[in-house]
Amino acid sequence: MNKKTRSLIVGAGVLAALIAAYFIITGVAAAKEKAEEASKEGIFKAGADEVGSLRYTDSAGEEVAIVRDGDGWAFEGDDEAKANAEACEALVEDLAGCTVEQYVEAGELSDYGLDEPANTIEYTLASGEGGTLLVGTSNTATGGLYCMREGEEKIMVTQYAVITALSTSKDTLTEAEEPSEASSDAASESSSDEADSAESAQGTAS
Repeated sequence: MNKKTRSLIVGAGVLAALIAAYFIITGVAAAKEKAEEASKEGIFKAGADEVGSLRYTDSAGEEVAIVRDGDGWAFEGDDEAKANAEACEALVEDLAGCTVEQYVEAGELSDYGLDEPANTIEYTLASGEGGTLLVGTSNTATGGLYCMREGEEKIMVTQYAVITALSTSKDTLTEAEEPSEASSDAASESSSDEADSAESAQGTAS
């Protein structure tokens, strides 16, 4: 084996080692990123299926309070309005899905809009635990939202999606009423009367 061939073999070996090292490093980095993503803490410290009740004020200033009822949801203190199970579940999933991006050591609460919170979210979990989440102002530079769990000193930075979810009104969460049999009969009679009147008018014109 001459010197030139030996150099080519060594060079190929080094290149192969560098390529292998690159894939190992990128693989480790990707695995670490996925692990960090999976370990992010939710604002409720629980999944949507663990949330038993939720109370907040919507964008119109109206209080919305829902409580898990078997496989569905109900409005707390309101036996007349029927809650739409899918809409309520989607709301809870949206909120429970918001994660803590980072914690900020509390300074002046007024700097984060938490001295007079813009909103509060009261929640209970299936375990019987629960709490109140104070909602502050948003960070226009990062698009994050400042929140704090009542009784804790750390300020959370979470997604602005919390505000979007809290704009959901009670009407949006209410099941659409189906027309009653009496209403259907009345509508049918009205349509029939209109048809008769039209025929009568046509006959008169002839």
